[in-house]
Amino acid sequence: MSAHANQRDANLDLIRILSAYLVIVCHTVPYIQLDSLTSPARYSVFFLQSLSKIAVPLFLMVSGCTLLPKADTLRKTFDRICRMAAVLVLFSLVYALLLDQDTASSFGFLSFLESIYRAPVITPYWYLYAYIGILLMLPLLQKLVRAMSQADFCYYFLLSFLFFGIWPVLVEYTPISEYTHHFALPLFSTHICYLFMGYAFSRFSCRTLPVPFLLLVFLFSLMGNAFLMHRDYVSSSAAAYGFMDNIAFLPMLLASSSFFLLIKRLKLSHRAASISTALGGCSFGVYLISDLFLIVLMPVFYAMRSAIGQIQAVLFYHLLVFFASVLSASILRRVPGLNRLL
Repeated sequence: MSAHANQRDANLDLIRILSAYLVIVCHTVPYIQLDSLTSPARYSVFFLQSLSKIAVPLFLMVSGCTLLPKADTLRKTFDRICRMAAVLVLFSLVYALLLDQDTASSFGFLSFLESIYRAPVITPYWYLYAYIGILLMLPLLQKLVRAMSQADFCYYFLLSFLFFGIWPVLVEYTPISEYTHHFALPLFSTHICYLFMGYAFSRFSCRTLPVPFLLLVFLFSLMGNAFLMHRDYVSSSAAAYGFMDNIAFLPMLLASSSFFLLIKRLKLSHRAASISTALGGCSFGVYLISDLFLIVLMPVFYAMRSAIGQIQAVLFYHLLVFFASVLSASILRRVPGLNRLL
């Protein structure tokens, strides 16, 4: 490995590549037709869907670990934003030209820029827009967290968990009424909460939390989330079951944070750390191009679904897409110019 690679946190790289894999899982779970499944099989699908939803929180916590401890100048912030904007334009252009023949035949760059200004070219690219917004706030957030004590972070997390993670769930499943929307917490948001969690986990020791406890929190949070999704599916006659599909709610907060801490506590061998670093470096590229493989390899999924059943086909399919994306991302990272973006 290079000297730069040796400076990387292999555990964070492992979290990065696992998150990229879970993004693919999240995008393939909807291929499963729930109405044809038994109740236990449906529950397992909802469990898998809940597991896949921790991907974005994990990405945000890694960013909190790596970006918030720094003291970036405005020039550095501008460079980060330009890089992300270049990624957004370049890869949106690839999707627009490859997937929409009408766009390819009558392409206009200004109209293309206007289209991605209004909406992402593919739904998963919403994260790039959100991330650019985070980068714009980053110099101020870096100054803020340096001034915050452990008690300040606990106060922030307590309010975030209560008003974004617990209260909406209580309103949905109990007779408690929703509070007035005139009450607002502009400084608080789910994305900022996850950023702060990643930073706090890196700044304050959490080793007093035993591994079995973290593992139980992780599993029971996912099981509880899947249970509520399955309950909504049954009670609404399959009409609505997406309420708990929300990273702001307490089960996802607990599952994401416990999983993050579990992976951070892993003791990786030198070889495992080298592999994690190599794969972690491909994670951004995997996120950017995996949906392209989901579309291109769709005939393979149809063939597998006919041969082995839809759940088994989805499990194999997202592995296939993941490996194809990792291989392609590793190649793209060696292309001059692209390596600076990926």
